[in-house]
Amino acid sequence: MKTRFLNWTGMLLVAPMVLSASCASQKTAQGTPSISRQKVENLVHFDVASCQKPSGLVSEITNEESIFGGILSVQPAILECFVPPQNRQGNQNTHVKLSTSVSSQTTLHTVQGENLSPSGVACIEAALAPLQFQQLPPEETERVASIVINYPANSPQVTFGISEVSDVVGHVRLAIGKACHCFASMKNVGIAEVSMALTVSTRQPAKISLTSNNPNNNAIIACLMPEISKLKLQASRGELVLERVPLQFINSTVKDFPAEARLELQFLHADGLRTQNASIHALRSGERVQASTIYNQLLSKHKARLSTAPKDLNISCETLMKADEAWVATIEEKFELDKRIADIAARLRSVDSRWEAAANAASNTVPESRNNLVEAQKTLAFNKNACAKKTPSILQPSKRRREK
Repeated sequence: MKTRFLNWTGMLLVAPMVLSASCASQKTAQGTPSISRQKVENLVHFDVASCQKPSGLVSEITNEESIFGGILSVQPAILECFVPPQNRQGNQNTHVKLSTSVSSQTTLHTVQGENLSPSGVACIEAALAPLQFQQLPPEETERVASIVINYPANSPQVTFGISEVSDVVGHVRLAIGKACHCFASMKNVGIAEVSMALTVSTRQPAKISLTSNNPNNNAIIACLMPEISKLKLQASRGELVLERVPLQFINSTVKDFPAEARLELQFLHADGLRTQNASIHALRSGERVQASTIYNQLLSKHKARLSTAPKDLNISCETLMKADEAWVATIEEKFELDKRIADIAARLRSVDSRWEAAANAASNTVPESRNNLVEAQKTLAFNKNACAKKTPSILQPSKRRREK
C-alpha cells in the first residue's frame, strides 16, 4: 500500500488568506450609520469542479497509481466538504486519511478523520463513492492507495460567530455550494466573478443585487438570485449593508486563463489546475507501470526461450512508448503551471508583501519541475530508441544459429 501526504491544495497553504476583501456597515433602527465598518469574513471561493461526479471507470487499469489518480480527481468535492462548519469539530486543524482498496469483488473507500464530524465523514464518502475501478482477477491481491490531507484551521472555510455580517456571507456561501445547477455555463470557463450587494434588516426581506462586468455571467446571476433569496437573512438590530462583496468561482478542470481576471483569482485557478494535473499524471503513471510490466514479462519469456513471438514484444514496446509520451505530457503541463503560478505570485508580492512566502515557495518549485521533466524526457528518448530497433538485439538469433 502506498500513502501520499497532501496539504489542502499545493501553494495555497503558504498563500495569505486575503484573496478577497469587503466591508459592511451597520445602521441603527433610526438609520444612523455605525462609527466603524466591519470587515467581512467567509469570502470563500467556490470550485465548480466539485459538482462534477465521475461517470464510468476512472481507468481500465487498476494499480496503486490509478487509484491515487481517482482519489485526486474528486479532490475539489472533498475540499468542499471542509467548508461547512457542521462538517468540522470546531475551528481546528483537520487531518483526514482516505483509503481506497480494489479487489476481485469490490471497491471499498474508508475515511478516518481528526476533528472531522460524522457529517464531514459522510460528505467525503459521498465524494468518493462514484469512483469506479476495474476489478482485479481472482488470483491477484487487492490494490490499496491512501491519501492523508492536512487542512489547517486558517484554510478557506465558513466559520460562524466572527461577526453578524460575516455570518450573513457565510450563509450565502453555503447556499452557493448547494447550487451546482447554476454553473452549467462554466463548463468551458475557468474563472468567473460576481459582485453582490446585500441589505439585511430586522423585519423586511433581504434586498439582494448581483452584478458582473462580464455578460457571460448573467446566467449565473439569474440562477443564484432566487437561491440566495430563499435564505432567511435577518439583522439583530437596524440594518446590515454589504456592498461589492465578491463571489468568486473557478473551474479547476478547465485550462482557461482570462487575462482580465484578478491575480488572486488566477492564483486560485492555477493551483486548482495543478491538482487536476496531479490526478491525470497519476492515471498516466498507472498506465505506464502496466505497460512496463507487460513488456518486461514478454522480455523474460524471450530470454527463457519461451514461445512469445518477437512481434508481440515489439507491439508491447510501442505501447510502452505511447504510455511514456502521455506520462511526459503531464509532467510538461505541470512545469508550465508551476511557471505560471510563480509568475502570478511574484506579481502579487510586488504589490503586497504578505505574498512573500507564497512567491518564494512557487519560485522554488520551478527548478524541481524542470528537473523532473528533463528526466522524464530522457526515459522517453531511451524507450523510443529501443522501439525504433523493432526487435531488441538480445532477441536476434546469433549468426551461428542462423547458419545451422
